[in-house]
Amino acid sequence: ARIGLLREELYGRLSPRIFALEGQTIRLGKPFRVRAVLQEGHPWAGLTTYPRLFQAPEGPDLPLRFYSPTFFRRKGVHYPMPEPRLVLESLLRRLEVLASLPAPEGVREALLERTGVRWFEGKTVRAEADVEAVGFVGRVVYHLPRATEEELAWLWALGRFAFYAGVGAKTSLGLGRVKVFSPRKEEG
Repeated sequence: ARIGLLREELYGRLSPRIFALEGQTIRLGKPFRVRAVLQEGHPWAGLTTYPRLFQAPEGPDLPLRFYSPTFFRRKGVHYPMPEPRLVLESLLRRLEVLASLPAPEGVREALLERTGVRWFEGKTVRAEADVEAVGFVGRVVYHLPRATEEELAWLWALGRFAFYAGVGAKTSLGLGRVKVFSPRKEEG
């Protein structure tokens, strides 16, 4: 199980209890033993706030790596392709629900209508969860041409938010785990 918190006041109140779970057996659906509570330094641990997500956008290209099978519900069917609109709409919805932070209409429209794929490498794999589905794993570089500073801030905020919220369906089961990656580091 993975817990993501983006509010400092919640982290302050809950972290002592979360860290105390190490070695305990807890029940979230099925009982399981907490082997370790991973903190800073682990690749799947992180600490930020909603305002920090919007700081320092890095340009019109947003590179995302999909680590666990990612799929979307489309008209009652599981759809495994990480199309820009599906990915960004999933993140916009989660950000609106979790942070009560709706994107300005012009920004939302730019993100959903103008963002394309600059580069794509991946495959579909069967999801190993309580669901019969196939999902995408791999890397995608999304590109937002002619982006304003505000649009870039939102594009990158959504990319960073993906690390905490996941993308697509069944994220509570560990599906749709996504992170921003550095193409330069992965090439070297």
